[in-house]
Amino acid sequence: MRHPLRATLVTAAALAATVAAATPATAEEADPVDLFSGEFALGCRSAATEGTLHWETTPTPDQSPGSVNVAGVLTSNDDARCLRRGLLVFTAYTGMGQERVDYATVTADNVPDGLPFAFSLTNELGTSAAPIDLVQLQVCVDQGPNLPAFACGAPQFFTTTDLEPTD
Repeated sequence: MRHPLRATLVTAAALAATVAAATPATAEEADPVDLFSGEFALGCRSAATEGTLHWETTPTPDQSPGSVNVAGVLTSNDDARCLRRGLLVFTAYTGMGQERVDYATVTADNVPDGLPFAFSLTNELGTSAAPIDLVQLQVCVDQGPNLPAFACGAPQFFTTTDLEPTD
């Protein structure tokens, strides 16, 4: 059986590789990349994601060092009994969680083949010029009219300390 999340991830990964290849760098200067994946289900509602976090450590003309380029795909169930949306929440921090400097959300309403996404998390709102060193990801599903509106799985944390530069 064809796995739509993986097929769409290949497209998103190819896009991320194309963007990364546009900036030449030696092996010593290459920015680290981390893979993420997650899923959460509540009854007949479910959401899943896979993708990459590209940690920008080398300044470019249009991006300051310390930002994180995020690319991936979000799928949500297509069960007709559960017309609900999947939600991803990415939150960026400096100081290993001491200051929240950016966040982004991605939503998908019943997209079983996957919704590709790509964006950058930056430290433009932070009080210091420190680079982003921690990204938190949560996968959530819409609970409908009940409060709270979304239920989320356990947060996942990604840091620059565990990464090695890529070739």
